[in-house]
Amino acid sequence: MPAQQRTEGPYTYEISDRKACITKYNGPGGAVSIPSTLGGYPVTSIGDDAFFRCSSLTSVTIPDSVTFIGSCAFFGCKSLTSVTIPDSVTSIGRDAFAGCTSRTSVTIPDSKRQLFDNSFKHEIQDDFRVTFVTTESWARNSGYPLP
Repeated sequence: MPAQQRTEGPYTYEISDRKACITKYNGPGGAVSIPSTLGGYPVTSIGDDAFFRCSSLTSVTIPDSVTFIGSCAFFGCKSLTSVTIPDSVTSIGRDAFAGCTSRTSVTIPDSKRQLFDNSFKHEIQDDFRVTFVTTESWARNSGYPLP
């Protein structure tokens, strides 16, 4: 059965196997907290190109329901300064955050350090800050700058 495409608020999404995948963001940008459900279905993935060149997006918080971030999902979001990625994310596609030239911080669980190395490390600039947090210290957000 093919995926069903739907729209709720600023999100276009597909339903497959009773799970939602965001395929397009049509909102005003700014600080965005992606919802954990759309249409009553858990949001488990952010699809390829979903926020592609959303130049007004300044920060994004991804819910614990998300396990996958697609290729180029946030590509070219030039105003994006911070990203919070939960422990639930197990895969981040190629160039998911490429071209986010204002991005200065990523908060990512320490258990996902390999995802960071594969998806962000080649984009590090001098003023970039990454915070690795353990599950126990997630609320405290204690981190350190990369050299």
